[in-house]
Amino acid sequence: MIHTAEWDDQSRLRGKRVAVIGTGAASVQVVPTIAPDAEETVVFQRSPPWVPMRKNPEYSKVTKAILAVCPWLMTVSCMLFLAGY
Repeated sequence: MIHTAEWDDQSRLRGKRVAVIGTGAASVQVVPTIAPDAEETVVFQRSPPWVPMRKNPEYSKVTKAILAVCPWLMTVSCMLFLAGY
């Protein structure tokens, strides 16, 4: 048994059956990461969490190059994106 606070990145889960107890913030981050490697992943929860859809915009190569030179534009871009523009 491993608590996420003491997680060892060297843990090998490939082909193993994994159980996760709880659906808090740590579980929301851990389960999508370990599920592809585990043979089976089971989550035990008392009540389901509420997680909003996350929008992930795709940036062109030109946009990425501009943001690399002017990183403050990323802040502006994020603000506009979150504002719905």
